[in-house]
Amino acid sequence: ALPDTVEIHTIPDQPDYGYVVVNKKRVLVNPKTRTVIEVVQ
Repeated sequence: ALPDTVEIHTIPDQPDYGYVVVNKKRVLVNPKTRTVIEVVQ
């Protein structure tokens, strides 16, 4: 899970998903549990 200090950006029309940028890669996360779903290449 991501730490509370990481800001998760919301995705319009997709409340079950959010994203963060880590090392110049987008990472899909579950904003409720803060767990990583997928690293987008």
